[in-house]
Amino acid sequence: MTLAHITDEEIDRGRTTLKKAKKAARKQPFGPDFSPAARSEPTILDPYTCISNMLALIIRKENDGWVAEIVLKEVPEGWPDVFGTPSRSPFASAEAARRDGFRMVNEQYQMERAGHAPKTPFPGKPFIVGNRVMFATYNGTW
Repeated sequence: MTLAHITDEEIDRGRTTLKKAKKAARKQPFGPDFSPAARSEPTILDPYTCISNMLALIIRKENDGWVAEIVLKEVPEGWPDVFGTPSRSPFASAEAARRDGFRMVNEQYQMERAGHAPKTPFPGKPFIVGNRVMFATYNGTW
């Protein structure tokens, strides 16, 4: 892991917060018209962003506000293992950041539940060709 700015205490608290967010997500029903939330931009971490690969949901003060960050358990060596709300646009309160963190967990949970996202992280190593990252699997199970 490359958690330069996150402390062990934040990870411990973040595990508890993530557990609560997952519990809340399990209670969210969706009907047959469920449509997954469209992500604004795909990221390099998408193949590793799944509920089973989330380690902690951290709510912390940064600069003049609050941010929500999800820490991933496993990513390729040298890749970022944290994503979340932009630090350049922090929330005014810890509660607002917490709500947005819960929203991120809920969206991922519902996409997995509806079959629109994998429930396990990408099992192999990506290929980097020029400025593109490619993910390939041989058995088609991912």
